[in-house]
Amino acid sequence: MRILAIADIHGNIATLSKIVNKVRNNNIDLILVAGDLTNFGHYNEAKSVISILSEFKKTYFVPGNCDIISDYKQDINELNLHGRYVIVEKFAIIGLGGSSYTPFNTPLEFSEEEIEKILTSSYEKLRKNNEKYEKLILLSHTPPKNTKVDKAGNTHAGSLSVRKFVEIYSPDLVISGHIHESRNIDKINRTLLVNVGPATRGYFAIIDINNDILIKLENV
Repeated sequence: MRILAIADIHGNIATLSKIVNKVRNNNIDLILVAGDLTNFGHYNEAKSVISILSEFKKTYFVPGNCDIISDYKQDINELNLHGRYVIVEKFAIIGLGGSSYTPFNTPLEFSEEEIEKILTSSYEKLRKNNEKYEKLILLSHTPPKNTKVDKAGNTHAGSLSVRKFVEIYSPDLVISGHIHESRNIDKINRTLLVNVGPATRGYFAIIDINNDILIKLENV
């Protein structure tokens, strides 16, 4: 499985198109978007982003804290993994959109208690349905706290509840964004973490998953 992982597009269609064109011949199997498709945009803006990606390859996303999801329609909501999971080939992918509370009162923010409930509920549904999968991926806009992928200046701005989920359930991979300045790769125990960096600046990641997981941070 080769995944194109992107985040923080913020409605920058021109740069997104450059990313798609750069990877068009890279044998991408799946696109995962870790939030902030728009910059405080509604359905039409989000649909424009998803249309560019889904015309190229199968795409799933979670909304970011800067996405206004109240008017999203079924055509893109069926690709929205916030609060649910999907099985793609041998992989289970759980989604978490939005972020923990920020100083900026953005449209999609949750308390740590709400984040924990969303994640736990999704995992329990996956377990109770006896789904067969080889690897578990968490697609989360907000990264786990106190890592190399959540540092904003001198502050770790990720989520404690995302970190708790990782420590308890040990997903194989966490794909995140949100903290633009923390484009990086890290680990919590056996779990690989990547903040793919803001696509609005041309950043993305190519992730190859076989027996091992290989992450390459790229840019246009």
